[in-house]
Amino acid sequence: METSRRLEHSGADRIFVVLVAAVVGALLAVGLPLVTAFAGDHDLPFPAWLQSVARLDATWLTWGRPVIGLAVGALAGLLVIDQSWRLDVTRERIVARQGNDVRRIPRERVAAVYRTGRRTVVIEAGDGAALFKGTVEGERTAVPHVFLALGYPWEGEV
Repeated sequence: METSRRLEHSGADRIFVVLVAAVVGALLAVGLPLVTAFAGDHDLPFPAWLQSVARLDATWLTWGRPVIGLAVGALAGLLVIDQSWRLDVTRERIVARQGNDVRRIPRERVAAVYRTGRRTVVIEAGDGAALFKGTVEGERTAVPHVFLALGYPWEGEV
């Protein structure tokens, strides 16, 4: 019989987020000079510091801009993953973690668990107060089954 489950990004999800963010960062870095030139030609507002960075012209920037963009994008992806909620669900409690924020919700306080939207999960107390509301990662159909398997009152579609 199951006694605990964790809802978080899977390993494949983590790799996907970091890779996509890194590629987007590299593409933005490569396209920065083009975008600033376009903005300048059409009198569009653009941050001066970005224009300064785009105007830098050195041989090493041919490969340096994409590499820097790749690194910044990958870092952004890691930050997104770090700031995602991770739920450790046991029969006794739910521990919700986001970065350094940790919330412990005892089982006896939980009156309802349900989803609003596609991935947002709400955990309510008996008086209707939201004990937790956040985006929960994990396979969409697995989330309700985790709570039900551990004895939590899931409301809504399974």
